[in-house]
Amino acid sequence: MKKHVILYTRQYPDRTRTEAELRQAVENRGDVVLASFGDDGRIDGRGKYAGWRTLLKNLEGVDQVMVGNAGDLPGRKVNDLLATLSTLSVHGVGLYLHQEGIDIAN
Repeated sequence: MKKHVILYTRQYPDRTRTEAELRQAVENRGDVVLASFGDDGRIDGRGKYAGWRTLLKNLEGVDQVMVGNAGDLPGRKVNDLLATLSTLSVHGVGLYLHQEGIDIAN
């Protein structure tokens, strides 16, 4: 069964990982990309995670969120990660960390 996936990227000037790379990884697995959201890693303050917040509002019909790596997730503490996993779990959505190859299925 094909998974419906949303991509999330956090771009930095020195990072080469792109949305296209994540999209290709999803398609190589035989899954479908429903949407893509991103944030600019150089932004601080109010708009820092605007793309992530929009992603969380669009989880209807989604099976998985694919992120480039764990460092792209909002927050830096274990509690932040647990809050993210809890939110995704409530919606029945899994998390895949591409660089690490970690698949947290729901």
